[in-house]
Amino acid sequence: MKRTLLGVSLLFAASTVLAQVTVTLTASPANSVKVGAPVVLTATVRTPGKGIMFPGATAPAHYVRDRLRFTYNAQRSWPCADSAPSPLAENLQATGGTLTPVAATHVSTFTWTPPAAKAGEYTFSVDVIYLNLGRGLDVTHATKLGKEKVGSATLAYKVTPTSSINGNLLSSVSPPSPATAPVSLSLSLSVSPPPEFKWYRYQYWCSGGCQPGTGVKDHQGTSTSFSMNLPNPGQYTFTIGADQVRQSDCLWEGSLVTHMSDPYYYIVNRAP
Repeated sequence: MKRTLLGVSLLFAASTVLAQVTVTLTASPANSVKVGAPVVLTATVRTPGKGIMFPGATAPAHYVRDRLRFTYNAQRSWPCADSAPSPLAENLQATGGTLTPVAATHVSTFTWTPPAAKAGEYTFSVDVIYLNLGRGLDVTHATKLGKEKVGSATLAYKVTPTSSINGNLLSSVSPPSPATAPVSLSLSLSVSPPPEFKWYRYQYWCSGGCQPGTGVKDHQGTSTSFSMNLPNPGQYTFTIGADQVRQSDCLWEGSLVTHMSDPYYYIVNRAP
């Protein structure tokens, strides 16, 4: 019974420590970068300024900065999903931080320059551990010692190609503009001239109150169509896009986003 209670106490203490710790992950530039350009990932460990209560401790204390280790990973979800995260950097040390009465921070940065073959939509992640050092040992012996999980964080990110699609992105609507409310609209998109051995992801974004206001169709050929409702009189505009992927190796080759130009404004009149 004493062993069980001891185990529960230690688990509760470890959970209490983790509850006081936050790990965040940010990127610069934010949201996306083109292949061949660097993205800087920054992980931050934040604890209360007074410190945290480690298991078995009698007073709050702070992490010793050079005992923190940061491991960065990336897992692509599109155009083809990776089966597991790929390591970008392992066991990096903190490079800076601050200590104020409000909070203590420990910061790690890592720069990755994605090659052309790595264009895609990603989840970046960071895992942070703390090295337990025995009496009389230093960090150089830490690989033989215990490791405590501090926390982790994830970030959705996009690595885009530098090229556009091969050919032109064409659009057509039915019924033509102007029309009378309510309108059941069909928007057709196609790539011309149609290249071989490619597949596409098509998207649209509508301004003015379309239902739905946006749509996406993946793994399409050189043409596709969307259906939507325009319930109210008014002026509608559309932005359209296409992403081109090479079939043989799932390489995201090109991307294009543009305004629909024919018609630029889709007019819906009030019913008489």
